[in-house]
Amino acid sequence: MKWLKKLSTIPKFDLSTYGSLKLGKDRKGYFWEGIVQFPNLDDKIELAIEVEDENEPTKEHVEMINGFMENWERVQDDLLTHLALNFKNSIWSKSKAELREIYFLSSIELKRNKEEFWLVFEPNFNVESIFNILPRFTIRNKKIICSNVT
Repeated sequence: MKWLKKLSTIPKFDLSTYGSLKLGKDRKGYFWEGIVQFPNLDDKIELAIEVEDENEPTKEHVEMINGFMENWERVQDDLLTHLALNFKNSIWSKSKAELREIYFLSSIELKRNKEEFWLVFEPNFNVESIFNILPRFTIRNKKIICSNVT
């Protein structure tokens, strides 16, 4: 019965109507994470919010996530443009439309500084392609500042 008590004491944070987040800890500090469903996405994604100590996400955190997702179409277009430009003139050359079919957003992490979002795309299982990389992006002030696809 100890395991049942331990499960029931895990802190939870309800993020609007998107889903619940649970408190986690790693060597860098505390974060809230969970699988959530945003209305403008087809699939559920992993969401993580880094926080100070064991504090719950603040209203500012939630507003930042909401604002980011409200602009998702523009952000996604920028990310796919970045991928298309970096694959151009290579054996992996694809249009933005093709990349939109190949990849889906799998995770978002709002960093502790509340200025950066880390995003990860994954290849769709139902689309035949040679792509097996997971593009990762760091976005600050609505601009891509880092990517593992360069």
